[in-house]
Amino acid sequence: MSESGYLNWLNETMTYMEYPQSTIDFVIDTYKKICQNKRANRLFGDALALYEKRLIPAWNWGLSAAERAGNEIGVHKFSAHFVFSLCATKHIKTFYEQKGMPNGCFDGFLKDIKIKWSECVKLHKMDGVFVAEWFNRFADGTRHTFGRLQFEPIFLGADYEGNGFTVKEGDLVINIHIPGGSKLFRQDCIDAFLMAAEYYSDFFADAKVIFHCHSWLLYPGHKEFLPETSALLMFADFFNVVEFQEGKGDLWRIFGRTDCEENLADLPEDTSLQCAFKKRLLEGGEIGAGRGFFVVKNGEFIK
Repeated sequence: MSESGYLNWLNETMTYMEYPQSTIDFVIDTYKKICQNKRANRLFGDALALYEKRLIPAWNWGLSAAERAGNEIGVHKFSAHFVFSLCATKHIKTFYEQKGMPNGCFDGFLKDIKIKWSECVKLHKMDGVFVAEWFNRFADGTRHTFGRLQFEPIFLGADYEGNGFTVKEGDLVINIHIPGGSKLFRQDCIDAFLMAAEYYSDFFADAKVIFHCHSWLLYPGHKEFLPETSALLMFADFFNVVEFQEGKGDLWRIFGRTDCEENLADLPEDTSLQCAFKKRLLEGGEIGAGRGFFVVKNGEFIK
């Protein structure tokens, strides 16, 4: 792998995405060190080459090779994964264009990498990504960004029923992800749902597109302690929630730290959402996640 192979791409892409200069310098310096180390260069270069040729389902294998390359030069795996992901976007852009992916999908992927980078900086105090495996469906072109939200087709692993709504194990649905980094607004959600429904309508025989989401945003208990104007309640209102579970596994998303359960009294209160969740926890209340569905047919929303 030649040192010049990705230098311009890294610099131009990160500048376009408005990363801090210190982060751009770190990524380029890490890439140069990989190139200058014979074993790291071979590991990293082979991983990118195999992914680009699509000879294997190479994303997770590539991350493993990138981690080993990082070990050779003393770089944490999160940082190695970050550099690998950014380098791979050079091919992914071409792949998206060849596949005729919808407008905005590539920039959506770049934005997602930056969101995951910002979470790593906040939680782990380093330039990197700690969930790079998450990028695999961007890498193979099966996760799409429409406006504010992300979508991907999946097959359900169980039957679900609630409020007159029934779906069966094996049914095709369009799974929804809600990337962080900005506020949720109702019209933005509607626009994203309608764009996705139009794109995926051919996946369904009657053009009745079934959407699915499993997220902490859909926990029904939020109605007990969040204001009626809450963006979480607004988003959940689109769905027929068919099940929920209690649990605190998503607290890091709210408070930006990994030790949330160790000392509840020490949790930050920098936003109204943090204040509401902290109060709920200190009072012994439950939090959790929910699973919900809704349908869009001919532009009409049906729960």
